[in-house]
Amino acid sequence: IALDAAIARAMAGRGELKTARSTAENASLQWRTARGTRLPRVDTFARWGQSGSTLGGGDPDSALGLVIGVDLFDAGRQARIAASRAGLAAAHAAEASTRDRVTMEVVTAWYRARSARERIGLASRSAEHAAAAARIVRDRLENGLTTITEHLRAQTALVTARLELLAARYDSIVGYAELLRSTGGLNDVEELD
Repeated sequence: IALDAAIARAMAGRGELKTARSTAENASLQWRTARGTRLPRVDTFARWGQSGSTLGGGDPDSALGLVIGVDLFDAGRQARIAASRAGLAAAHAAEASTRDRVTMEVVTAWYRARSARERIGLASRSAEHAAAAARIVRDRLENGLTTITEHLRAQTALVTARLELLAARYDSIVGYAELLRSTGGLNDVEELD
């Protein structure tokens, strides 16, 4: 997966980013609500009925109304607007911080996985060279041209190279799992096959 695609996947799929976006949207609504208190309030009402001495007869009654209210003396209004504006700024800062943190996690995991994949190639070549060297030393030992100590050193180098290859493969799997987790895509271990 390309780095840009991994970052885009994380931006779309990570839960903490969705939470941060929702918090920022909520803060924006609260700020708009607080600003709306400066506007006049308009209320309407309607009533319809019938009055009379019998159920079916009588005179119809109806009323329609419109009430416009303006709060002229609301001492806490500016403080509520300022507080909601500060809440909005804090929510946007938290969203940006979360976005930056997730981006950094993805970039770190991507480079770690890439490095681990490259180490597999190096460790594989190292194991091949160690196997070839061990064969040469074994052949020399069989012909009496070297000591058992040299043969044991070559075998030890071969085992060490193979262990380093296994460690590189393990690091590659762990790095890929971390990349999947950082992008929000690690839902099942089957994805690691």
